Amino acid sequence: MKNFTLAVVCTAAAILSACAGRSAATGGRRSLFSARADKTVATSGNPVFEGWYADPEGAVFEGEYWIYPTYSQKYEDQLHFDAFSSPDLVTWTKHENIITSKEISWLRQALWAPSVVKKDSLYYLFFGANDVHEGEIGGIGVAVADNPAGPFRDALGHPLIGNIVNGAQPIDQFVYNDPRSGEWYMYYGGWGHCNVVRLNESLTGLIPFEDGTMFREITPKDYVEGPFMLYRNDKYYFMWSEGGWGDDSYRVAYAISDSPFGPFDRQDVILKSDPEVATGAGHHSVIPGPGKDEWYIVYHRHPLPEKDADGNPIPVEANNRVVCIDRLEFAADGTILPVKMTFEGVAAYALDDSSVALSHAALRLRTKSRADLRTKSHPRSCTQSRPKPRADPCAKPHPNFRAKHRAGEVVSQVLVGMVSRAGGLNLAAPGRRGMATHSCSGILTGR
Repeated sequence: MKNFTLAVVCTAAAILSACAGRSAATGGRRSLFSARADKTVATSGNPVFEGWYADPEGAVFEGEYWIYPTYSQKYEDQLHFDAFSSPDLVTWTKHENIITSKEISWLRQALWAPSVVKKDSLYYLFFGANDVHEGEIGGIGVAVADNPAGPFRDALGHPLIGNIVNGAQPIDQFVYNDPRSGEWYMYYGGWGHCNVVRLNESLTGLIPFEDGTMFREITPKDYVEGPFMLYRNDKYYFMWSEGGWGDDSYRVAYAISDSPFGPFDRQDVILKSDPEVATGAGHHSVIPGPGKDEWYIVYHRHPLPEKDADGNPIPVEANNRVVCIDRLEFAADGTILPVKMTFEGVAAYALDDSSVALSHAALRLRTKSRADLRTKSHPRSCTQSRPKPRADPCAKPHPNFRAKHRAGEVVSQVLVGMVSRAGGLNLAAPGRRGMATHSCSGILTGR
């Protein structure tokens, strides 16, 4: 046991020394890459997976976290969707081409902002296509699959909404099952206008509201695009994006109402650019964590520019967007606290069986007693975004952490003391029991 303790302490010292060296080499500034590489606990890291992606919709299906983003490239190249799934918010599996232009006959360009829900035994993927303008073919479509990873097939062969109504471009749809009434609604709209419509039982058509109207405009002050609804403590939290998606004015604001139709009086901005972390943060969604009243915000942002050999910043392209996760927290009075963007992301959390029923982030969190499944991570990062077989060292538990709990607690306290004095890393609290695993979250390649 003494040998075990000594080995771990020595390893920690080596890690701290290496991290200090990296910090000195970069002048203390944490780049997009080093922020992920320096992880010493099981955290998601930000970005959570590699590649240029945006407009992420998070969901929980079959006991796993899912993220459905836009492929962030030129409009003419946005002809497919990928999806990502994770059992714990840290290890993400990429599911490529869950739907492509081959399955959507009317798609020409700009496949945007997926919204995915489960109803009965089917999964419905709503999408925007073609960046439609008046007189053009395009708008919001819907596809269906029997698996959250697809393959999805266009359910209609034409747009569900293809016209400009109340000035709202038919994009950025968010589909919502109201926990009070059981009705299915879809919030959507670009160009500074937001509508809500009522969906039929098959989620493939519109039906009128009780007053006979088909579209209701609910646009709050400063709304631009990206609507999202969250129900919490008998209140409707309506959120949206403001500013310009390609620059640092992009941000997220919200309103609170007693009705899913508003009125939505703007409260405040909850997510915005941070010159020390990233810019252009917006077009978000919210997913529930395993704890009571625990929430995560999933969003995209522009990484800070790298510098050339002369120290000048290299311009970041508008489509250079990455998907990130951070905590979403509420004040005692029910207002949303400003989100602090991080490089570390969120701690590893696995969902238990009681979470399987949560098919969408907008539903109320129904929890049973849940075990705290935070896990520590062996200090190593890997560059692949897909988990490898267990034979790979990046996927199997580190054998040294199979020691007795008492020894683990002693070592943990020693490590935390060392790190606390070093002042730079954040290890799990001393005495936390659990098996450490390697973290194989991907590092952004900048492709």
